[in-house]
Amino acid sequence: MTHVLSVDCKCSETVAKYLIERKAQIGTSETIILLGKSPELIKKFLASGFMAEERDPNLLKDDEFSVGVPFLIITKPGSDIVYAGGYGDRKIIQGSPIQDLAIFASLQGGRAPASFPIFGCAASSRFQKLIDPFKTKYAGDVK
Repeated sequence: MTHVLSVDCKCSETVAKYLIERKAQIGTSETIILLGKSPELIKKFLASGFMAEERDPNLLKDDEFSVGVPFLIITKPGSDIVYAGGYGDRKIIQGSPIQDLAIFASLQGGRAPASFPIFGCAASSRFQKLIDPFKTKYAGDVK
């Protein structure tokens, strides 16, 4: 499983807290891609058993997580993507269900999981300009 989060997104912050608390699943490769800089958060992910890396959101290629965060990607061995989407059926706020493990369990059982949209924040300044040209939500660049 790959969890794509941003340091500038409250929904990502909620998912990050959840992941750090639940820890990486034994027998499963879980990676955190953190858009932005937060060495402290990277240390917490590593201490919780995740692989983790930071990326500059403004240097993302068009096909790389450029839509929004938090974003969940689940692949089969060999890199075939079997799920790419959100973490649940509504915007993630403190206390809302995060369904990554349920999605993963569905796939392991051979069932097609529910497909959830990405509720959260634009992951790059390019996408922010596209969805918010008048800067009502995004006043500055992604950090």
